[in-house]
Amino acid sequence: MSGMRTVVVDKIASVTQALGLTHEVRIAAEIPCEEGVVVVAEILNNKSTYNTLELTSGRIAKPCSAIRAISPPRSSRAMSFRC
Repeated sequence: MSGMRTVVVDKIASVTQALGLTHEVRIAAEIPCEEGVVVVAEILNNKSTYNTLELTSGRIAKPCSAIRAISPPRSSRAMSFRC
């Protein structure tokens, strides 16, 4: 598939645990609308609400600016993401 590239992510959401993802993942520019799709996002700023992410270890993290996280798609109102 063209347009694929490899990125290293800082955080991986627990909901993706069954996928067996590592911190180095291959991503595509387009996001297909289908079950099982996850997104990689870069957090640009901190929010006072919706500011936590449960990691695959079960730990609750408060992601800070300038990190990349993997999670299923969520409302754009939850966090400001740049894909």
